[in-house]
Amino acid sequence: MVEFAQPAWLALLAVLPAVAFSGWRAARTSRRLRPFAASLLRCLALGALIAALAGPLASSYSRHADVVFALDVSHSLDREALERGLAFVNRALVEKDPQLRMGLVVFGADAAVERLVGPAPDPVTEIAASVDRGGTNIGRALEVALGAMPAGGEQRVVLLSDGRENLGRAVAAAGVARAIGVEVSAIALEKTRVAREVYVEHMVAPPTVRVSEPFEVQVTVHSNAAARAQLVLLRNGMLLQERELALQPGRNTVAIADQSESGGLYEYEAVVNAAQDGVVENNRYQTFVRIIGPPRVLHATGQPGWDRYVSEALRAQGLLVDEIPGSALPASEHRLFDYDLLILNNVPGFDLSFAKMALLEDYVRDAGGGLISLGGDKSYSAGGYYGTPVERLLPVTMDVRTDAKIPSLAVVVLIDTSGSMASQSGGEEKLAIAKSAALAAIEVLNPLDRVGVLAFDAGQTWNVAPTRIDNRRAIADKLGSLRAGGGTDLFGALREAHRVLVRQRAKVKHLIVLSDGLTNAADFEGLGRRIVADGVTVSTVAFGDDADLGLLRSIAARGNGRFYHTDDPRNIPRIFTSETLVVSRKPFVEQPTAPALDYPGEILAGFRAEDFPLLDGYQRTFAKPAAQVLLRAGTEDPLLVAWRYGLGKSVAFTSDLAGRWGQRWVDWPEFGRFVAQMARWTMRRGGAEKLQPTFRWQGRRGELLLDVLDRDDRFVNGLALEGLIVDPARNDSRVTLEQVAPGRYRADFAAPRSGRYYVSLNAATGDVGEDAHAVGPTTFGFAIPYSPEYLDLGVDEALLATLARDTGGRMLPLSGAALPFITEPRAGSPAPRFRIWWPLFVAALVLLVLEIAVRKLAVPQTWLARWRRPGSEREPLAEAGYDELVAGIERARSEHLQALREGARDSADDPAARARLYVAGAGRRGR
Repeated sequence: MVEFAQPAWLALLAVLPAVAFSGWRAARTSRRLRPFAASLLRCLALGALIAALAGPLASSYSRHADVVFALDVSHSLDREALERGLAFVNRALVEKDPQLRMGLVVFGADAAVERLVGPAPDPVTEIAASVDRGGTNIGRALEVALGAMPAGGEQRVVLLSDGRENLGRAVAAAGVARAIGVEVSAIALEKTRVAREVYVEHMVAPPTVRVSEPFEVQVTVHSNAAARAQLVLLRNGMLLQERELALQPGRNTVAIADQSESGGLYEYEAVVNAAQDGVVENNRYQTFVRIIGPPRVLHATGQPGWDRYVSEALRAQGLLVDEIPGSALPASEHRLFDYDLLILNNVPGFDLSFAKMALLEDYVRDAGGGLISLGGDKSYSAGGYYGTPVERLLPVTMDVRTDAKIPSLAVVVLIDTSGSMASQSGGEEKLAIAKSAALAAIEVLNPLDRVGVLAFDAGQTWNVAPTRIDNRRAIADKLGSLRAGGGTDLFGALREAHRVLVRQRAKVKHLIVLSDGLTNAADFEGLGRRIVADGVTVSTVAFGDDADLGLLRSIAARGNGRFYHTDDPRNIPRIFTSETLVVSRKPFVEQPTAPALDYPGEILAGFRAEDFPLLDGYQRTFAKPAAQVLLRAGTEDPLLVAWRYGLGKSVAFTSDLAGRWGQRWVDWPEFGRFVAQMARWTMRRGGAEKLQPTFRWQGRRGELLLDVLDRDDRFVNGLALEGLIVDPARNDSRVTLEQVAPGRYRADFAAPRSGRYYVSLNAATGDVGEDAHAVGPTTFGFAIPYSPEYLDLGVDEALLATLARDTGGRMLPLSGAALPFITEPRAGSPAPRFRIWWPLFVAALVLLVLEIAVRKLAVPQTWLARWRRPGSEREPLAEAGYDELVAGIERARSEHLQALREGARDSADDPAARARLYVAGAGRRGR
């Protein structure tokens, strides 16, 4: 019986009788054979095309076979198990039938082809394909193995695995293999058994508690034998408790009591240590507890003493304030998420890494935190925040605009190219960092400014002679030619730069020196006096731990410039950018200034325009288009600016609140109320609802269940809840929670790896205003401590047997006895069937051409005249040409007309004459 690949196409054969019937009717009406013949050819062409689309299947029998081994290399198998599996594959490659073709696929959480299917692959000595070994995805392994199969022959897959699937669906992939006739056999691989295995199986703690409320953290430790172990419990990385355990076989639960006097997000981590343990990756487990308490403020300052006035004002308002240096800002999410408000009080950006700045942006935008930036001489553009994540989250931009004047500024950059600059710092050559810093400085200058680059070691070379910055590409090309080597003569370089710079026509002349200061002694003091006397200023940047800080600091002090020191190479471009902005833009305004009330928002509720004291200075910035300017310094420059950024808020105050510019403000009787209102507007506001989250995960997917209760413990329904999830790699994704029960909301999300996850929840009510978020933003945390690959769960023989049984394969032993079944073709085993479509398609084309020929091509009239002549008296067509035929027709017509005229009277009276006349005319017409 003929089988078809897509038999549904055969239903179109039902239209063929209708086509044939229409052709028969057309032939009967016209009494012609041509319409019927065309209809018959049309039916045959359509039938052949429909049969080609349905795809008849043809089977053949072959002694040829293809085998693909799928080898499990995930972490659930140890090295010894992998070596046994690889040795089995290599033995099959050696002992295979010459006609057999083999390939190899390796898999873990994903799969890759290690060896293509071929007639004689070499033995595999080492796995070269790169796959994620943190999971077991048998379904993906089967998909890749099926895709690696060449067409033709008998096809088999041999799966070598422990069957502990935690990703994908192997049964569904086996169904695909069965549908295309691929046989899957399975060989169980098992890791070497260890005498003792101890791991933390689970950890339970309440998701939310209140300040001073006691609670328990329960840790479940699993052991496969009696053993002694040590359990360590950490809270936010600090030791909380340590216990000695006498473990029994199976589960051992330990409860540890705790309470906290301050609110925030706390991470608890349990670590178990045993003398004999097979796998150490499963000995740690984390969980999070959110402790609800009064709002907390983290006050970071750039220098000691600047936090006193603001902190005292906030504490007087009942807020909890923690004070730290700016360089000690937290570097992890859960430490920063403990606080509802962060204040940066004249903190230089050079004290913060880019990673910390990005964390601050996440804190405001994604976690709904609040940030206040207070000004000073080390903040904003002067502090190195230009072009950083902190500038993105603030409501002001630091690219202060200036009027183009000819000439305005001349800057010479001195770059140390001595041998010490060829050394590495942070994995990059110091000189390469210096080049990047010079380019960063040039980028912020105006096109009409002038810049020069003087490279120095034991001598000096003008890499870029002082020139206008209208061709930055040419300057960059010249900087690229700098090479390190030689000694260091900083004195000679300063003297040469001073000699050239004093000749430049510019209002501001400035030198920037980048060096480690390791040079010979010289009269730097006398040279500094001459430089200043000629109206030139000097700033120095000390680079590296071994830099001569005293010399470079003294050069900057004598040159009326600024001194910078860093051992972080990533700070160098920011320092140069900041220094160039300070010189070119003049960001500081140091003169008595009266604040002007621009917009009386919530922060300034209750204040009048005349209430604000004078300021002795501020730093110039520009408000962003979406920001709200509340106070201005004078008539143009913004002084107090606020806006919303993502889920949070940020405020910029461009003067200080310490004593240099804001002494009148800190002595102002309303200072405490002003600071408190600014802080309370900016800080994160939690709703009155109680949130009880539950997190679950399976494979690479996670599930969030959230119960929402009001203050009377009644369900809260109808919320439009959203969540932002940050994974361990700092990738974020947004999810929408759907209500699935009274007060319960649910969402699925990607959980691609083990580690710490943070979820920020908020509910939009649809209202516009200050209370647009009825719930949150509130941040919770959960952790996927380790992959299931690190648990010794044995072999899942049931799954392996199911895959083999469903595809016609077998469970095979890991020995030579399995090789004949794998390597020898089955006697009379059918090869995969192939669709036969092209002969039918060609036949349909031929029939279609014939059908068109029958309908469209005209038959010569002489052929038709010969076919219509009665009897056997048909004359050959060649005896009468076309001219004789036309002449005969005309002659017959003339004779007929003459007969009509002559016999008209007779025919009227004589019926017999009329009959003879009709017969004569008919005979002529016949001829």
